[in-house]
Amino acid sequence: MPSSKEMLQAIRQHLQQNNQTAGKTAVQIRLEMAESAKQLPLLHEVSAERVDVDGVAGEWLNVTVDPSEKGNGKVILYVHGGGFISGNCEIYRDLAARIAAASGVRVFTLEYRLAPEYVYPAANEDCLAAYCWLLRTGFLPEDIILGGDSVGASLVLMTLITLRDAGDKLPAAAFLLSPHSDLVHLDGESYDSRAEMDPTGSREGNQRILRDYLGGYNGIIPALLSPLRLPLDGLPPLFNTGRRSGSAAE
Repeated sequence: MPSSKEMLQAIRQHLQQNNQTAGKTAVQIRLEMAESAKQLPLLHEVSAERVDVDGVAGEWLNVTVDPSEKGNGKVILYVHGGGFISGNCEIYRDLAARIAAASGVRVFTLEYRLAPEYVYPAANEDCLAAYCWLLRTGFLPEDIILGGDSVGASLVLMTLITLRDAGDKLPAAAFLLSPHSDLVHLDGESYDSRAEMDPTGSREGNQRILRDYLGGYNGIIPALLSPLRLPLDGLPPLFNTGRRSGSAAE
């Protein structure tokens, strides 16, 4: 039986091997992620339903066995990660299904446009469009929770800031799984001090994320891509778990 230290080291090595993107094209990264996702069967108590309407693409994960019925009338809008260049509903179906099963709440996984085919602000626009679509379909803001991982969590935070600044109604809450909350400055001390502890959030990796999403953007880098440096007052309750190097207050 391996020790906890040995298991942790094995996890780190696995993450390092599966987060090596240097020299790979977006297509290669997408294919590798898709192949990995094929190994994960859909949970029995959850069913998937594809949606492509009003410019919003994604997938409903519906809880078919929910004894508590605690999730009736509520929804989680989930925004996947993937460095802005990869990720889709199929790849994130297992995670979304587990969130739906654990919470008893329907999950809608958004499939936003990816770089380099679609650069800033395409993904941001798609997140806002998905939230507004949920409102149009009859969900109340207080019944919507936003969630995401990696750059998906970044997009969630940016969406909340955009809604707040526009004076629009905000969702009930949001959860952020290892968000990249500052893609502009990349000057966090933990990029160096926690390099061995966090194999998925290197400075070089984040530089690529920013470069891919901005594409040929020639203007001043939008401050919105660094939500950590923006005022966060007035936002709904946020649950932040995990930490990317340099992404949280040092």
